Amino acid sequence: MFMAGLASGIGGTVPALASLSRTAAHNESIRQQNEAAHAINMMVFQAQAEEGKTAREYQKKANELAVKLISDMPSAEVFQHLKFDNIQTEVSKLGAISVKAEANVEGKVTVFDKPGFIDGYVVAEISSVEKKDAGP
Repeated sequence: MFMAGLASGIGGTVPALASLSRTAAHNESIRQQNEAAHAINMMVFQAQAEEGKTAREYQKKANELAVKLISDMPSAEVFQHLKFDNIQTEVSKLGAISVKAEANVEGKVTVFDKPGFIDGYVVAEISSVEKKDAGP
């Protein structure tokens, strides 16, 4: 409007109307761009909110499962449920020792009063009662 008033004072009515028309068209274009940007921002915001909600739901479910499936049972108690069969040992030419065995669960394993399973690994220490002469 300021430009139209300035044009009216300088050139008269016709330039003022032309300036007013250009200003109105320019303002309408800005309004449309702002509305489009607002619509896009709302869609992005809504998508992020949905993703956040879904992520929180998955995290909550994962936390619930972790609490239900992980036990703090001492290893000595875990070993009472294991039975080792078909134990095989092998010593390579270079002296590396390999031990293989089958492990099975005997009895019922429960975790927080729910059926459970045993998962993990066994660390073994191998020792010998023989002493070798180190020489003179």
